[in-house]
Amino acid sequence: MLGIPTVLDRLIQQAVHQELGPLFETGFSANSYGFHPGKSAVDRPWKRIFLGYDMTFHRTPKLKVGKKALDRIKSKILEISRKGRERNLKRVTEEITPILRGWSNYFKLSEVTTVR
Repeated sequence: MLGIPTVLDRLIQQAVHQELGPLFETGFSANSYGFHPGKSAVDRPWKRIFLGYDMTFHRTPKLKVGKKALDRIKSKILEISRKGRERNLKRVTEEITPILRGWSNYFKLSEVTTVR
C-alpha cells in the first residue's frame, strides 16, 4: 500500500529484468543516452575524449588535441591544397588561413605542443 517494495516484489522485478533485458538491449543505439549495463562513462582520463580534446598518459594528465580532430584538420588541409594545384598560392593560403586560425583558437587550451 505504501509503495515500499517487498523482497518478493524485488525478486520478481529482477527475474523479469534478466529475461527481458537481453531482448531489449540489442535495440539500443550505441549513441543512446540510456543506461547500458557494463558501459560506464567513468574511465581513465587518457581513455576519454571530450569535445576533441584528449589527455596524456602522465601522473598529472595534460590536455592535448584528440587524434580524430587532428586527422580531420589534416585531411581538410590536404583536400584544399590538392584542389589548389590549379589555383594561385595566395588564394589557397587565403582559404586555409581562417580554418587554421579557428582550429588553433579552439584548441588553444591544449598543453601539449607537439603533434604527431
